[in-house]
Amino acid sequence: MGRAALMKDAKDHMTHVIAPSLNPNVKGKFQVRLIGTHNGVAEIELRIINDNKQVLKSFGSKAISIGKTITLEGLDSTINFLPSDIKS
Repeated sequence: MGRAALMKDAKDHMTHVIAPSLNPNVKGKFQVRLIGTHNGVAEIELRIINDNKQVLKSFGSKAISIGKTITLEGLDSTINFLPSDIKS
């Protein structure tokens, strides 16, 4: 394999495998599903849905205590159930 082909292969590997996107934003309709609760701990699932409420991507489920922050497959997610116009 020539030098140009090796460089192209390395560039493609970097672009598509190592860093597929440098944009950390995820857009879509997010949905949080409450799976269950027990002794003040809730198990939730974060997912992206389409207009028909079909799940496009699930980020997994985790158990969360009231007021705590959890990580769902690399996403730091804090769940706030208060309306945005109420300041805490």
